[in-house]
Amino acid sequence: MNLSIFKLLQLMKTKVRPRLVNFSARLLGNSVYSPVQGDCFLLPWIHRGAGNAMVHMRWDRHGSPVIETRHPKRGLSDLVAFKHLGYHNHIVTYVAEIKDAFVTGSSVGVVTSDRVLLTDLSLEFGEPEIVHGAKRRVFFPKPKILQGRWALLATTGGNSYYHHLVEVLPRVGLLEEAGIYLKDMNGVLLNGFDKAFQKESWELLGLDFSKMRFTSRGAYYHCKQLVAPSPIDTPGTLPPSGAAFLKRMFGIAKTVSSPEQLVYVSREYENSRKILNEEDLWLVLKRHGFQKIHCEKMKIKKQARLFSKARMVVGPHGGGFANMVFAPKNALLVEFFNPRYVNPCFWRIACAVGARHAYFLGEPDSKKSRLADATGHIFLSEATLRELDDFLTHELA
Repeated sequence: MNLSIFKLLQLMKTKVRPRLVNFSARLLGNSVYSPVQGDCFLLPWIHRGAGNAMVHMRWDRHGSPVIETRHPKRGLSDLVAFKHLGYHNHIVTYVAEIKDAFVTGSSVGVVTSDRVLLTDLSLEFGEPEIVHGAKRRVFFPKPKILQGRWALLATTGGNSYYHHLVEVLPRVGLLEEAGIYLKDMNGVLLNGFDKAFQKESWELLGLDFSKMRFTSRGAYYHCKQLVAPSPIDTPGTLPPSGAAFLKRMFGIAKTVSSPEQLVYVSREYENSRKILNEEDLWLVLKRHGFQKIHCEKMKIKKQARLFSKARMVVGPHGGGFANMVFAPKNALLVEFFNPRYVNPCFWRIACAVGARHAYFLGEPDSKKSRLADATGHIFLSEATLRELDDFLTHELA
């Protein structure tokens, strides 16, 4: 029975829905209700003259060098085989303005008036842009019309601290580099206002709540003029100017010349990627003088000040490490991974700010989490804890 239902769902997905989308496209043409009928990156779409749009500014940035990461047994090695792709050697960013653009949620999608999905502005986790949720819609509802100029800051995942800090807020910096300021906008499209870190950010930027609209599930806006700073195409590939903007925004005026803070970022109150034997780990870290923090209980400004003085930051892979954007040059980030989920996004941030990186692989948790499961907890064996102890002794000597 289950197999039959699975086959039926696959048939609906691969055969029935595409035909319904094609039929709807022929029936509705290029109306505001019509399904997406193509996809293209924004700059090529503008260059081919397909719509009324302009680029205020484009930057071809030669970013920070790729750093090596260390494993105590393997010595110098790449965390993943990404170095040859040159993520930090060439980063293209821009600020564009599009007439009659449509924005969907909650996975943010930008659709042009000729029903083209702008793939670099539209991201859906776990899916390539060619199957973004906006392309699977048979038809769209009546849009909410937003008159005037609206800035797009929202991005898929922007309700989480990591994506908010590293992918949403730096877009404000891009706008300002192009001479465009939020106070001059008719409004701003955001992921949300519910989280404490979102409220702190929007209040610090002086945003008026009446000018906020949110890309929640089912949202569909018709923006008469959409001002769109480019998103970060690969998580963690933050241009150095993005880190500089965040430091200014949260009051980190200068770099600490001799940072001494030793910080352990705990996830004991989180539902994923906890250290199962944290008491054993804490015995090692406390002996070396670390302080334990819980980022989810701290304001961003307080986190920024703490990380700006950090000599070393240690902990299981998690969103609190986004604060490495505030860390001084040569600070060391040490991550613990579940071997079934190794994500290099904070290694890339370390590259962007000139920090260093090292990692330890724990044991899979007892739930036998599947490969690439981001929720699995981490167990650090006695041997790994001894290696960590030796590593810290050497680093802090």
